[in-house]
Amino acid sequence: MRARLDHLSKHPDLSQMEPELLQQRQEEAHTLSERIALAAQICDELRRWMADIEAEEHKNHQQIKLLEADLNEVLPALGYSIDPPSEPIEDNFVTLPMSLKDPSQGLNRETAH
Repeated sequence: MRARLDHLSKHPDLSQMEPELLQQRQEEAHTLSERIALAAQICDELRRWMADIEAEEHKNHQQIKLLEADLNEVLPALGYSIDPPSEPIEDNFVTLPMSLKDPSQGLNRETAH
């Protein structure tokens, strides 16, 4: 191994290649640093954007609550009322009627097409 290193250190092309290799490594390190800085900037921007969206959603939710309160106040004067749901319903949840007579039997003949 030592002989190989001695041979390479005396090689005429090595003296020309070494500065080029170091220059290339320096450029790669600089490029990587720039990419890391850009990625950090994008992450910060996404965090701010997400915070803005969450703040706007919160504001909208508060406005909906105020409108619901106003509606509950006005409707009785007009002869209407809003019945509260018997169970809490999630925003993205829809209850569908069952069309199966026996869930273990699959679709009944009336609903199968």
